[in-house]
Amino acid sequence: MNDHEIYIPYPTPALSFAAGKLIQLGFTLVPSASEADTVLLPVPTPADCDLSLFKGHRIFGGNLSENTKLSTDLLKDANYLAQNAAITAEGALGMILPQLKNALAASPVLILGWGRIGKCLAKKLQQLGAPVSVYARKVSDQAMLQALGYRLFCPEDLRQYSCIVNTATAPILTDDDMSQVNPNCYLLELASKKYIPGDRVVHGRGLPGKCKPEASGELIANTVAQYLLGGH
Repeated sequence: MNDHEIYIPYPTPALSFAAGKLIQLGFTLVPSASEADTVLLPVPTPADCDLSLFKGHRIFGGNLSENTKLSTDLLKDANYLAQNAAITAEGALGMILPQLKNALAASPVLILGWGRIGKCLAKKLQQLGAPVSVYARKVSDQAMLQALGYRLFCPEDLRQYSCIVNTATAPILTDDDMSQVNPNCYLLELASKKYIPGDRVVHGRGLPGKCKPEASGELIANTVAQYLLGGH
């Protein structure tokens, strides 16, 4: 057994799987904060979560409103973010594929942003045979995209896309751009805020926990365990 008592006040599907994994790893889960030294919150953590309720506890969460010596924001951990990006991309695929009306080879996809999630999703779509275009701001990234066999985003091509996915944390497409998009194009937002204009955008916030709760929970548990056991 590990010398840590963990309290999970908001048991989301992902955290339910995390709880089981933590028990397997030898940690003790307790039913109240008064019995715990560690509190595990949802990732991302809701903005209205009152962290003062857990003062004095080691707190794990994501996008935490307060940063203290006792709080650990998993969404600032590079290893967690990399693995979470792969889970997010897999969940996004599960949302995108049923929406495409044509064969993948005839369903061009535009990915906005070339960060962790954009790279993972582009690779998965390309491996499945979809024509993938990517918007990347840096010239060095644009060169690498072409070397990897992706197409570069061209504003004149907006009508061709069967799906547009935003992974960037800033607006890229304008209202005028969106007026050129095919009305049957599937629009998926994967950033924490809504950056694609329009009312028919599907928001994938917290996608790993929704679509892949077991994988998400296992990643959360393994990351928390590394911190508590001194692996970070």
